Amino acid sequence: MEIGIASLSDTQLVPETGQLYPAGRRHADILDYAELAERLGLDLFGLGEHHSVDFAVSSPAVVLSAIAARTSTIRLASAVTVLSVLDPVRVYQDFATLDLISQGRAEIVAGRSAFAEPFALFGVDMAGYDAVFAEKLDLLLQLRRKERLSWKGRFRPPITDSAVTPRAQQNPLPVWLGVGGSPGSAQRAGRLGLPMMLGLIGGSIADARHAVDIYRAAGEQAGHADKLSVGIATHVFAAERSSAAREVYPYYREFLRPKRPGGSGFMVSQPQFMAGIAPGNALMIGTSEEIVAKILEARKVLGVDRVLGLVDWGGLPRALVEESITRYATEVAPAVRSALGVTVGGARRRVSGCGRPIRCRGGSPRWTGRGEGRGGVTPTAARPEDTAPRTGTGVDRGCDRAGQAAILQVIGHSRRQRLSDGDSLRLTSPGHTGATDRPEQTRHTGESSTCRHVDTYAGAPIGTGHLPAFAEIRLPERESPAPAPRRLTARVR
Repeated sequence: MEIGIASLSDTQLVPETGQLYPAGRRHADILDYAELAERLGLDLFGLGEHHSVDFAVSSPAVVLSAIAARTSTIRLASAVTVLSVLDPVRVYQDFATLDLISQGRAEIVAGRSAFAEPFALFGVDMAGYDAVFAEKLDLLLQLRRKERLSWKGRFRPPITDSAVTPRAQQNPLPVWLGVGGSPGSAQRAGRLGLPMMLGLIGGSIADARHAVDIYRAAGEQAGHADKLSVGIATHVFAAERSSAAREVYPYYREFLRPKRPGGSGFMVSQPQFMAGIAPGNALMIGTSEEIVAKILEARKVLGVDRVLGLVDWGGLPRALVEESITRYATEVAPAVRSALGVTVGGARRRVSGCGRPIRCRGGSPRWTGRGEGRGGVTPTAARPEDTAPRTGTGVDRGCDRAGQAAILQVIGHSRRQRLSDGDSLRLTSPGHTGATDRPEQTRHTGESSTCRHVDTYAGAPIGTGHLPAFAEIRLPERESPAPAPRRLTARVR
């Protein structure tokens, strides 16, 4: 199960000014959300493409390349690429470039668009809506297989024995098919053996079973049973309380309402919203426990392998978006993975900056406070009830996966340290009396010589699959006068 987030980049009116939220600030927010998602261990970041004044991003590959320069592990996907109005050659080149910049993390989710604006802007006749998309998808799939090709179609000038460069690092470059629920689109995805990303913006989770059944039947009939994969994308807001989830209704209404007479969108009443967030229905807006239940239901009913949460819709304030992403990454994702028996990776992903403050109680992490800047975050002190001794590995009675990951994130970025067998991990910091096996008791500013970026284990780079899911890392004291700390056993992601 892959768990990630996405932005559609919608821009809403700022109440204080009556003007649209500035596109530049929207881009900056999106970059920060993606960086936060990686830091907290999510698998994927998706970015939508739109061509109207209501959205800030018209070229996902460009923005995703900026994200690639600030991240190192999270996969980067369009959500979706409006292939019907674009030149497949240019699409391939853009995402191959993204793939090279990100060192093999790019994906295309190709779709037809639910909006009329791009067709008018690029001069594509909507009378050929499906035929145009089918032809361009065929060309895109050929481009990812062949370095040189000759091709001829109805809606694009022919290609004669031409090389298409640069070539993606991944071979082939991953292409998913974005599906809004139409049987024909689901059947096409299965027939081509492409993974399907299914948009769930309403109704029940069970309602989507029909499209998934069509997809799997078509894939099996075409001999692609081993290639089939289903993802879902839906609105997410992870709240501390159910009442807080209900309070985001005005933002949801604002996201979906038509912004001008005759414009796309629809009005959603509060009773309709409440029905959408009820158990069994598609909207994953609620407490962490409620969202976990819906993801597990989607796994059971639809067999999903990927969940993509749309997190920053309707003008939600940045602070609320960040809190939601944090709960989603540190409470929802670990609980889902634990329920499914999923081990994340097999190696702790490389982290950027120092860890966010964490408080672990009864195995569930609770994040408190906010960091300064993008990296240096000081963990808060534990409350008295949180200081019971821990035993064993610190996983069964301590923090869950996300909490253990945060232990390693406390180790900062000031230098890289190669590890070898027998090394002992030490958390030390200026002004602290000694390291601890309690990350929430550790204070760290990211400035001391002992703030190290752990990106290797036993001499092998993390990320090569050599690091076990449970690992005891021992890093000997070097260059530090701090008192010898206790040994820390951490779960490594």
